Amino acid sequence: MLATSGTPTPGPAWVIEPKADGWRCMVTIDNGFKVRTRSGRIVTDKLPDLAALAHQVPDGTVLDGELVAGRGRAEDFYRVAPTMARRQSHGLVLAIFDVPFLAGHDITTLRYRERRRLLVDLDLRGPAWCTLPSIEADTSEVLTVCERLGIEGVVAKRADSRYTPGKRSRSWVKVKCPSWKEQHAPLRHEREHRSPVGSNVADLPLIDPTPVRGGSPPGGSTPSRRRQRATR
Repeated sequence: MLATSGTPTPGPAWVIEPKADGWRCMVTIDNGFKVRTRSGRIVTDKLPDLAALAHQVPDGTVLDGELVAGRGRAEDFYRVAPTMARRQSHGLVLAIFDVPFLAGHDITTLRYRERRRLLVDLDLRGPAWCTLPSIEADTSEVLTVCERLGIEGVVAKRADSRYTPGKRSRSWVKVKCPSWKEQHAPLRHEREHRSPVGSNVADLPLIDPTPVRGGSPPGGSTPSRRRQRATR
């Protein structure tokens, strides 16, 4: 499921997620694990640090997320490809934001808020993966925080939206920070053509694998706090 560019209508119908800047990936766990990029390329062998994720979720599960370097900021994007090319995934983190299949069940018809609750209940935390936070707040307010922290932008998702695999949907709307458009969009465009291949906004977490290793999720969030955000 892909987001469209635009401006969501303000109101409680939308839930906001920070937009980590990396590679979109789908992870399938079924007697092992497989990582596939948005282009369909299988990159499992380049991400050995993700192997242990298969032990945290039941077989027949598919996770949707963004593979990021560093803290998932705009400037960190350029480190993803070189790190994978060396087949040394240390420093890369899978920021998971959806679960279209769970334990062999197709849950794409469930509403976003219901899928989000199931994802939060999985409590996915590890040295190379985490659950991306969702935030109940005004889009412009979250964008202001993202701008200050160097994050690409946000994705606003309708709380009642279904998951539509492979399709671009107006139920997911991406809004990028002005600084990203000015500084990174021209360079990203040039590289693409040159290469062949819920909460108080002040608590907005970043992607940071360091605290995960100690047992705490990014940004100091706790499972109970994430569960509260998912159910509001």
